Amino acid sequence: MSISNSISNPPNFNAIDLQTALTTVFSPPRSSTESPPGTLQHTKTAHSYLEAFQRSPLAWGVALTNLTDPNSQQGSSNNQQGSSNNQQATNNQQASNANRTFFCAQTLKIKCAVDTHQIGQPDTNVSAEQVKAGLLHALTATSCPPVLSQLSSALAALSINLSWSTVISDILLLPHASSLKCLLITGIAEEFAHGGGEWRQATSWQSLSVLGFLSTCAGEGVGVQLVMKTALDWVAYVDSPPSVILQSPNLVNGVFESARLSRYDESVDLIIEVMRRFPPSNQENADLVQAWTGKVMELVPVFNACRAGGDVDGVRSCVRIFTDMGESYCDLLMDPRELGQKALVGLVLECARVEEAEVACITMNFWYLFVASLERLEPYERRQDRIDYFAELVTDLVNVCCRLLVVEEGVEEDGDFEEEAPNGTPDWREIEACLFAIKSVSNYIPRDESAVIPHVMNLLQTMTSSQSNPKPIMRQTMNILIGRYGQWLSLHPTYLSDFFNFLIAGLKLPPTSSSSALAIKSLCESASSAMCGPVLSLYEQVLGVHESLNIKDEAMLLEGVCKIMCKMTYAEAASTLSRIMQPIGKQLEEASNNQDASPKQVNGVLSRLTVVVSHVKIPAGGGPNLVLSLMQQCWPMLTKVVERFGTDPVVAENVCRCYKHSMRNCKEEFTPLLEPVMQQLVAAFDYSFRSSYLYAASICITEFSNNPTYSPRLFEMIVSLSTSVFKRFVNIEAFTSNPDVVEEFFYLLSRFIKYCPNSLFQGGDFLGQALKCAVVGLQVHHREANKGVLNFFETTFQFGLDNQIGQLERQGLERAITMSGEDIVKGSCHALMGETPLFYVDAGSGSLAGVLYKLMSLCPAQVALWANKAVRGVGASLGPYKDDFENQIIGLLSKPLGKRGDFNRSVRAFNDEVWRARRRAGV
Repeated sequence: MSISNSISNPPNFNAIDLQTALTTVFSPPRSSTESPPGTLQHTKTAHSYLEAFQRSPLAWGVALTNLTDPNSQQGSSNNQQGSSNNQQATNNQQASNANRTFFCAQTLKIKCAVDTHQIGQPDTNVSAEQVKAGLLHALTATSCPPVLSQLSSALAALSINLSWSTVISDILLLPHASSLKCLLITGIAEEFAHGGGEWRQATSWQSLSVLGFLSTCAGEGVGVQLVMKTALDWVAYVDSPPSVILQSPNLVNGVFESARLSRYDESVDLIIEVMRRFPPSNQENADLVQAWTGKVMELVPVFNACRAGGDVDGVRSCVRIFTDMGESYCDLLMDPRELGQKALVGLVLECARVEEAEVACITMNFWYLFVASLERLEPYERRQDRIDYFAELVTDLVNVCCRLLVVEEGVEEDGDFEEEAPNGTPDWREIEACLFAIKSVSNYIPRDESAVIPHVMNLLQTMTSSQSNPKPIMRQTMNILIGRYGQWLSLHPTYLSDFFNFLIAGLKLPPTSSSSALAIKSLCESASSAMCGPVLSLYEQVLGVHESLNIKDEAMLLEGVCKIMCKMTYAEAASTLSRIMQPIGKQLEEASNNQDASPKQVNGVLSRLTVVVSHVKIPAGGGPNLVLSLMQQCWPMLTKVVERFGTDPVVAENVCRCYKHSMRNCKEEFTPLLEPVMQQLVAAFDYSFRSSYLYAASICITEFSNNPTYSPRLFEMIVSLSTSVFKRFVNIEAFTSNPDVVEEFFYLLSRFIKYCPNSLFQGGDFLGQALKCAVVGLQVHHREANKGVLNFFETTFQFGLDNQIGQLERQGLERAITMSGEDIVKGSCHALMGETPLFYVDAGSGSLAGVLYKLMSLCPAQVALWANKAVRGVGASLGPYKDDFENQIIGLLSKPLGKRGDFNRSVRAFNDEVWRARRRAGV
């Protein structure tokens, strides 16, 4: 049979044509005259044949037959015997058979991953049991590693897709070497990393059998490393109950014995993985945590012996285990009960004292997590209690880091730290790690600490005042460390001169300018008002050459000046503000009047102005609000800026940020500017259609809705903005082109419902129009826009469930739901059936499950009626699965409501099944 015919006509795949195609692909003829009889003339045709073969249902039977029946290779051998029986022909025949075997194994892997729905169909001619048996037989019939790899992946995929719950038992019963069983178990476990769902949990009951099998493997000659790797993968990827670990004492003892001898990294990894997978926060893990902790603590003498004997690998293994135990059990360290937490933290601290700096630095992540856990403790009394409990150990940590800080010998002639420092001196990476650790514990060092921190600051002073030129990463850490200890430095100002010079020099270096500016800002937050003069002079110097400094870095310097200003008297602050605003006001005026001004120039000025209005917070009583006075002076210029550059998205965003911070800073005192701001937002949005103006409008609502006198005017603003939206959003293309407007508009409506809903629900048909608009917005393929629409639906319906809702508001909501409820249910059905985008099925505030649940809570009978009408014809693309899913969704939306969590799970399960069906249908 010709291969071309088998592709063009209904395929009839067989071993001979398959071998011919593979020969052509892997050994193409060098010229047309050299083509042997029976082979394909074009490699492209062979590729097409092989691709068609892999897609075909018949591939299941052909691949399994080729892999399990030795006689299936005879057909191709006959084609090879026309020339001679020499060694070359034999080699060619072996290569051909190897190619075919590997291709069939690869085909089986693909089929098991994506085409299991073909099993049992008439065209396939194989059942699920035949595929399982054939695959297991093929695994035992080959010893070729590449083929084994493909078949083990096929077995793993098949076990998940067919929910083959006895696969582990079937593997363990194979009459074959234990090493192969380990390979197959590892493949199945690794497949769980990419999914497995409920079957992954259902298979966990076989964990005892797997770990029991691994306990006996060492006695059967299987390599310890392979056993450890298999156990590691199983523990890492399978949801095993903690009890099975304790019921495998031989394996556990072997793991720790291997760790004691520092034989394999896999044993250390397994010890660590158990601690990570079974945290003490779960009470079910209590027995395992207690037993595992005891086993780990038995390694302390091993650690000491390795350290004394100079066994670096052994020390590293122990440090990894101890440090990871601290990280995994960090929640236990925060427990107020006395559980020996100091011993564990002290052990990690001892690890930080090891001579090899590279090994000592393994502990640094633990100290970061440790500090972060302390910071999260609430209330304050509990946090302070834990800080006091660990205070002595934290001081010891700083001492350890200080002893590692050796600078002089680590500097080359050109000022750079050496890559490998001589005489055992730590290189710059080790020093930087120590500085980083000291920085991390800064919040727990008293401002009056006098034993350790002076030594740290002396070392830093030596480093900053020397002629050395530290690496950029080192300099960044030094900068941040100086800023973090601003509180301490405010009581010890003798260091500030050298540090300020170091930070100012860092401003001129692009890699460290940001960290230098951040450190200066931090020092300003901690400093007294007496520092305002020097910092302000520094800022004015920077302004003179601000083109060379990043606008964000300049903004941090300006924020530092504003922080100091907040500590001044009203008169001093007013004078300083005038001094700061003089150049900013001049730049704003030039930008608003200069016809050649660019949006980039305008954005720089707006960023500086926003920093000032955000951070200048002077206590009232000394005179008019300084920020309000400033905004009133700038208002004419801001109006011109919006008129000229309001369509630029970045300018629009910066203007609105300035308004937002001004309103939040001034609160009620912003009232004189509220009306002009709202008018400007409405006008600017109408001609620019930028979402930033919608966000600024939502800030007006949150800041001024608590005063009932503003509610009518705020509602007028909402109506005006909505008119612009409804005018533009006439079709789905308009929605798709402006996803940011879709998102912000519906968040704006949600915010109005939360803060002042009465006007909206009493506003005639406006709410119904908004709901109809939102139904179209559901079709936008944009994650955040989808979230905004769903949040609006859910907020609207939640308002109706509020028992305190008035009669007029309830009538307005009923009118709106009557107007658009059927469209909402139809749009939801489209989304659930995969016809339109759905990014949030059941998660958080703003999910489709939440929308349907609350709508069904309001009017269950109407939703059931709408579902029966809306769902017909929705899932046309699902082909043969359409009717079944239509009935399922009608049942889902018609049954009595239970708990929200149960409903969420039902919606999620339905949507997951729809997507599986769509994949099977090739949609």
